[in-house]
Amino acid sequence: MGALACSSDSSSAPADSGRIDCPFVRDQTNCWRTFVAKVDVCLGQGDGGTFATPGLLDDAGRTCDYAARAIVATGSQALDQPQTGPDPLQRDFTVTKDGRVCLAVHQSDKTVTLVSEGTTLAYQGGDGTMQLTCADGRVLEGRVTDLLDCVTASGGLPGYAYRNTSTTAFFSLLGMNGPAYDCARNTDAATD
Repeated sequence: MGALACSSDSSSAPADSGRIDCPFVRDQTNCWRTFVAKVDVCLGQGDGGTFATPGLLDDAGRTCDYAARAIVATGSQALDQPQTGPDPLQRDFTVTKDGRVCLAVHQSDKTVTLVSEGTTLAYQGGDGTMQLTCADGRVLEGRVTDLLDCVTASGGLPGYAYRNTSTTAFFSLLGMNGPAYDCARNTDAATD
């Protein structure tokens, strides 16, 4: 069973079905879409822009720098660390723009905590189920298979996508206008 918790300073709880269902996914103001939009705006992707070229990973793979856009992704372990075996990869990184933290991700076991500008979500996915606790205290649950007919590329469904190899790293929240990071190692570096 997966869980996603949202928190901020919202005070009123609207009536809800208690489900992550098609009306929730299509709602342009659901707490997932609101969080993703906050990250996009912070990274300068609110207008639908994307990173034109991958950022450059340092030798340790812990920092990805988009010098032209003043965006840096920094991890406690290599951002391009490939997943091995059935255990989830333990992510721990921040993405900043002009020194401002746009997205912080910390994973402990199966729980992924996401933070952007005072809003925190904790996501735990698995077995095709999810639970979402929004900032206003609503607790919603759903099954991915129940949502296949209503999910579009524009988002609304909580989750994330990643790709890690020994030379590249990519991470995006579902519904983002561009990735949180998309990085490659410098394979053209001069050697002595």
